[in-house]
Amino acid sequence: MNQLKMVILPLVAAVAMSAASFAVSSQVLAEEHEHFSGHVGIDFRDGSFLMGRFYKVDDVPHFDEDHKVFPVELELDDSLGYWITNEPGYAGFWKFSPNPVDLVGLKLGIAFADSIWKWDGSAFAPTVSERLRILNPDGPGFTESGPGPVAPAFWFTVGADNWWHDHVPVRLVSTVGDPNSPPDGLYLALLRVQSQDGSIGPSDLYAMVFNKGMTEEEHDAAVDWVVENVVPEPASLTALAAGLAGLIAMRRRSA
Repeated sequence: MNQLKMVILPLVAAVAMSAASFAVSSQVLAEEHEHFSGHVGIDFRDGSFLMGRFYKVDDVPHFDEDHKVFPVELELDDSLGYWITNEPGYAGFWKFSPNPVDLVGLKLGIAFADSIWKWDGSAFAPTVSERLRILNPDGPGFTESGPGPVAPAFWFTVGADNWWHDHVPVRLVSTVGDPNSPPDGLYLALLRVQSQDGSIGPSDLYAMVFNKGMTEEEHDAAVDWVVENVVPEPASLTALAAGLAGLIAMRRRSA
C-alpha cells in the first residue's frame, strides 16, 4: 500500500530550514493535545478565512494561527449506536480580532479537502473502508468524505451579534459490513471552511486526527507526526492535499 510518507518526503526536505523555528511550537502542541482546550478558530484576513485555535485567557479571546492540527476523540453513543463526537467546537474570531470584520448573515460550511487517511503505526495511508460524516447539528443532512474534495452539504449562518460558535457532530462509518462498527484506528481528515456565496475565499487547510479505540500514546504519536511533517510551513498542508490528489489519480490509472 502506498503510504502518505512517500508523498511528503520531498516536502519535509523543502521545509527543513524552518524546522528549528517550529520546534518550540511543536513541543507545545504535543504537550497540549492530550487535554486539548479551546475551539477550532476561524478568522478573516485579506479576503479569506484563516484557521487556527480559538481560546480564552481571563475571558479574553485569543487566536493562534500556527495551530492547524486538532486531536479528536470519538466515543460510542449508546442511544444511537454511532461512533461520534462534537468536540472540539468551532468559533469565529473575526469579531474579536484587532481589525474586526462584520460577517453578519454570512453562510459558511465545512468541506473535505480530500479523502481520509489511516495511521499504520508510522505514517498515514489511504483508507477505502471508512468515511467521516460531518452532521448538521440543526437539522437533517451531512457532508461525507469521498475519494477527493467534497463541498459542504449544509451551511451555518453568522448571527446578528456577528458571532458563530457551534459544536459540529462528526461520525465515523464503515463502508464494509455494519456501518456502525468501523475498525479501531486513527484517521486523518484535511478540511477547509468556505462561504456559500464565494464572497470570501476558502480557508487554508487544517487537520483533524480522529481516535477510535487506540491508546493516548498512539494518538499522540499520530498527531505529532502530522504536526512535524505537515504544519511547519503554512503551504505544507496545501502541498500535502495536492500530493494526495496526485497519488489517488495515479492509483486510479494503474487500477
